[in-house]
Amino acid sequence: MLAATSVLQQQASDIRNQRINWQSYL
Repeated sequence: MLAATSVLQQQASDIRNQRINWQSYL
């Protein structure tokens, strides 16, 4: 469970970073 949750958290953080990058570009 811990491993799965950690992976999900990493993916969520990556998506958030991508959104921030898109906002900066726009």
